[in-house]
Amino acid sequence: MSTQQGKDEIRQGMTVYTADGQPLGTVERLQGTTIVVGGRQIARAMVGRVTREGIYLDGSYASAADERAIRVPVAEERLTVGKRAVELGEATIRKTVIEEEQTVAVTLRHDELHVEEVDIADRPLRADEDAFNEGVITIDLRGEEAVVAKEAVITGEVVIDKDAVAQERQITDTVRKQRVDVDQTTVREATTITRETTTNKQGRKARKG
Repeated sequence: MSTQQGKDEIRQGMTVYTADGQPLGTVERLQGTTIVVGGRQIARAMVGRVTREGIYLDGSYASAADERAIRVPVAEERLTVGKRAVELGEATIRKTVIEEEQTVAVTLRHDELHVEEVDIADRPLRADEDAFNEGVITIDLRGEEAVVAKEAVITGEVVIDKDAVAQERQITDTVRKQRVDVDQTTVREATTITRETTTNKQGRKARKG
């Protein structure tokens, strides 16, 4: 169990904590109404309590630290990809007429003339028969010929449809982001050392007197 001590019990090397118990460092030195912790000067008035475990600051230190802090917003761009429907092109469906030769087998009939001389038994010439007159005998020959006819018929059909397909693609673009660089100098530390030297000289003069 910690024992509460007074603010005048602060000694060099004691651990300093914030009000919520976060360690800030140890007391490097005592300087008037302030204590130096990690190179920072903290007013004694901000000390809430002093125990054997260390020095605990009150809430005023956090408020003062927030007021002293310089907040620099850092922005960056983030890439987001949306989707929208667009026309990617068009499909043209065209029908053309081509010609090709087809051969169909068909059987055709026709008359053929056969001449045959047949020997018969001799007989007398009849009265209506004129054996010695010249003449021409005509015989009709008949047959079949191919008649070509064309008929348009539907032999099939072409079905055209559209399907929506999903395809994963990688989208790459350039984004910007801010970077904060801090350049720190040691001018303030040199000034503090000079003041300490002056104080020590004045103390020695006072003791000599």
